[in-house]
Amino acid sequence: MRRRMLIISLPLVAVLLLALTVPLLAAYASDRTQEQFVGRLGDVSRFSVLAEHAIESDDPTTLASELERYTEVYGGSILVTDANGEVVASAGAAPGGPHTDTVMTRALTGAVAEPPDAAWPWSEEWMLVGSPVGRDAQVLGAVVVVAPTDSVRDDVAVGLGALGVLALATVLLTAYGLVLPLVGWVLRPRARPRPDGQGADRR
Repeated sequence: MRRRMLIISLPLVAVLLLALTVPLLAAYASDRTQEQFVGRLGDVSRFSVLAEHAIESDDPTTLASELERYTEVYGGSILVTDANGEVVASAGAAPGGPHTDTVMTRALTGAVAEPPDAAWPWSEEWMLVGSPVGRDAQVLGAVVVVAPTDSVRDDVAVGLGALGVLALATVLLTAYGLVLPLVGWVLRPRARPRPDGQGADRR
């Protein structure tokens, strides 16, 4: 009987801990992702100003130099196009593909970048942030930054591991400090000698 009650109660404790820790980890992953997104959004805005000057003057030299220095420090890649989608300048070696094309097309319509989903250890390796180039409703081009998310995913993985260890330790401590004494207290009446003198029923 004691073993049966332990088998029933310990999973309940584990489920309760998951219900408490999973939202905390999800909030942490969302905050770290948002932090990187805001940083990359600021970078995109700065490059949009440089791209506007490059497109209007038809001289992308300074822009290309800035893009190269940026990707050497932060990794990833940057792509700048004019209003027709023709490449004005680019730097870095991050992959392109349909996702980049989608973000570029959206930026060329004048739409602002949307916050990405939370980055998890098993999620996409890249964060794409796009921005239109130009003033007011006049779109001269677009900028897309393809940024690696290694640091965010590594931080979330560490948090996931730490919460896992903490949850396991809490389950064990709860089992020995609360569940076992509680089960013993519940089963104490069954441990009393039976009237027929055959001893306690400990099933």
